[in-house]
Amino acid sequence: RQQRQWDLIQLTGVDTLTALSTGAYVLAESYLYTVESMKDYLARLSPNGILSFMVSDVNFGERQPPRFSLRHAANFYQAAKELGYADPAAHAVVLASAEGVPQVEIMFKKSPFQRSELLELMRFARERDFRIWAMPGPGTRGPLNVILNVSPRQREHFFRSYPLDVRETRDDRHFFFQFFRWLDIFDVTRTELDRGHTGATGQIVLVALLAFAILASLALILLPLSISQRIVVAAPDALRLATYFAAVGLGFMLVEISLIQRFILFLGHPTYSIATIKIGRASCRESV
Repeated sequence: RQQRQWDLIQLTGVDTLTALSTGAYVLAESYLYTVESMKDYLARLSPNGILSFMVSDVNFGERQPPRFSLRHAANFYQAAKELGYADPAAHAVVLASAEGVPQVEIMFKKSPFQRSELLELMRFARERDFRIWAMPGPGTRGPLNVILNVSPRQREHFFRSYPLDVRETRDDRHFFFQFFRWLDIFDVTRTELDRGHTGATGQIVLVALLAFAILASLALILLPLSISQRIVVAAPDALRLATYFAAVGLGFMLVEISLIQRFILFLGHPTYSIATIKIGRASCRESV
């Protein structure tokens, strides 16, 4: 919220691999990692300021492809284009440690990286055994280079063909950790789903919960109605009334859930958002 400028904005360890490996974040809202938030970060940097993310990711060449660093790069690229950056790739450097699940340092600079800075980063990577995943110039290749350097048409082709959905996320599509497309969840030939940090677990659980809710509704609502002596389900208007009230309930839930998600952006936490919407709903009832 502050309007002053900063030399460094650092986000490290905001999310843990322990939670990511269970799929816990897949359906969680994250307004920290969107194009709009990236624009806010960049706007708060001093002329030579750096925005830094430290994340864990899957190494290139593994059966499970990288994801977090690519989506961060996609968010930065889109934000930089909207802010008028002529060459977003000149503002980005990504270094990774040598482990199988490396620690990845992602740096976005408000002004282009200077040659002296790049030489210093290359020396650091060589001495500390870091890998250069992305850096201005022709020296690096791979998915990050595609996101940051190629034409819009090539980038679109890359997004369609990549095994995971690593497109940018926005405030109205703010599920940063949802990398599996819904149609690909059960296609095990593309990439493994249940082996570490895949992010598909949450979606699979969501489908299971939906199926359970439907069965529970049939058992606890329709079945008692069908055997009740007080309510005649076969009455002429029964289906019409049931459809009407089901539509009212569904519409109410859609509006309420959407408002809860949107208010997280302003209030900063789901608990505050849920409480605010619940209080507002109670006030509306009293006024009616």
